[in-house]
Amino acid sequence: MPPSTPSAHLFLQRLAPTAWHLLRELVSRAKGQDPLAPATVVVPSTYAGLFLRRALGRQGLANVRFLVPPRLAELLGAPALAAQGKRPLTSILEGSAVRAAASGAQGPLTSLRDHPSLHQCLRATFRELRRTGPEVVARLSTQGGLRAQVMYLYRRFQDLTRGYYDREELAQSAAQAVASGTAPGLPDLGPVILYLVHDLSPAELALVQALARFWRCDAVLGLTGDALVDGRIRSLADHLFPYLGPAQEVVA
Repeated sequence: MPPSTPSAHLFLQRLAPTAWHLLRELVSRAKGQDPLAPATVVVPSTYAGLFLRRALGRQGLANVRFLVPPRLAELLGAPALAAQGKRPLTSILEGSAVRAAASGAQGPLTSLRDHPSLHQCLRATFRELRRTGPEVVARLSTQGGLRAQVMYLYRRFQDLTRGYYDREELAQSAAQAVASGTAPGLPDLGPVILYLVHDLSPAELALVQALARFWRCDAVLGLTGDALVDGRIRSLADHLFPYLGPAQEVVA
């Protein structure tokens, strides 16, 4: 069952040494009258989680999990994928599949089939293509030249990795599980708070939407004072607005 008072809030906060105090307030609010009630904070990195765990622990806040987005998606979405017989696409398997796909390179990429730099570029490109969707792949495939060749290699990569799931499919599965009420262990996670996460894929945005609609989810985005960086953060806030409501700007 979801928390008794589902809610969703979005905050924009100027980063400062005391910025984490807002997180402390949100965690306390999520726990309500029960100091041992669970809560989960989604952080941008493992190191950020370690810092915040110590900081909140010194404030007496217990039973708080700190997870990066892929780990949250894994807890909520992996059981459904495993039930379908799918396995995780590990970094080693991904690299092997990229090299195997590159072995079929033709045209301008023929002489680079075995070059590590090509493998590295293809790996990054394939991950971006996975986030864009099949319609983009289909459109690029018709443009000929190098773009069509890369799309050909991407389709080879997809064939080689069929039966495995990546970060995007994992987040999609997690979003579906939350929306359908079948996500295992969600009550053990408690309310979810996104804290200073700055890069969410389309499937991860869908997961946030499901958590906001069917569970409880708050988000705190950090502003740095740099126009370029803050522009991206505000763009993310615009994407989160339909799920979490208008951003409330706060001062640390």
